[in-house]
Amino acid sequence: ARSKRGATTPAMRRLERNQREQRRSNQISQQIDGLRQVLCEAGISVKASKSSILTGTAQYIRALQAKQAALESERDRMLAEMRSIEVAPHPPRGRVPRGAGGGVP
Repeated sequence: ARSKRGATTPAMRRLERNQREQRRSNQISQQIDGLRQVLCEAGISVKASKSSILTGTAQYIRALQAKQAALESERDRMLAEMRSIEVAPHPPRGRVPRGAGGGVP
């Protein structure tokens, strides 16, 4: 897109700039459509507007973060409970030690 002297004209530069902007805009639209699809697959209904999709996505991310925190807290609680069970002395199971009065002399 160069003139005969090798320099680009203002009209050509404007056209190239507009094409770059159009590609950028299309890429953003495709990404937002991808977010809408993720929300739909997660059972979250949103309006088709870009603003609604972005708002819904942010809410979904916050909900996932809260769920992750709750699951991590539950995991930590369960691990602590398991550790306390492992440390506690256990009576023998099923067998009575010799001399404990469980057998015939």
